[in-house]
Amino acid sequence: MILVDTNVPMYLVGDDEKHKARTERLLDHAVTNRERLVTDAEVFQEILHRYTAINRLEAIQPAFDLLHGIVDEIFPIDVSAIESAKTLVLGYRHLSARFRGCGDWESEVNCLERSSAAPPPPGGAVASRTRPLRADNCRRA
Repeated sequence: MILVDTNVPMYLVGDDEKHKARTERLLDHAVTNRERLVTDAEVFQEILHRYTAINRLEAIQPAFDLLHGIVDEIFPIDVSAIESAKTLVLGYRHLSARFRGCGDWESEVNCLERSSAAPPPPGGAVASRTRPLRADNCRRA
C-alpha cells in the first residue's frame, strides 16, 4: 500500500516537466508492481490550501480529478485517525507529528524501494502500514 501525497497530483498537473516525468515514472512503477494506491482527505485539503495560497484556483479541479482517478481508496481523517497518530507519536518519541509511515520522516528518500515503515506501535495501534509516494523526495530514476 502506498500513500499518494499532495505533491503527486500537483506535479502531474503542473508545468515542471522534470517533476512531472519523475512522478509519472513512479506511478508507472507502482501500477506495474500492482501496488495499492491510497490517499486521505488531508491531501485534498492541502491541494486546496496550496493552490489558493499561490492563486492557482484553476488547477484545483484538475488536481482533484487526477487524484480521484489514480487512487484505489481515500481514507477519512477522523478522531480515530488522530488518536492513532497520537499513540504512535507518544509510543515512539523519534516520530514527528507528521508521521507518514516511512523510516526517515522528513527526508523520505527512495520511497518505492523501501520496506513498509516502522516497527508496530505499542499495543498494535495500526493494523496496516503505508509508504508515501512523494515524488519530490524519491530518488528513484
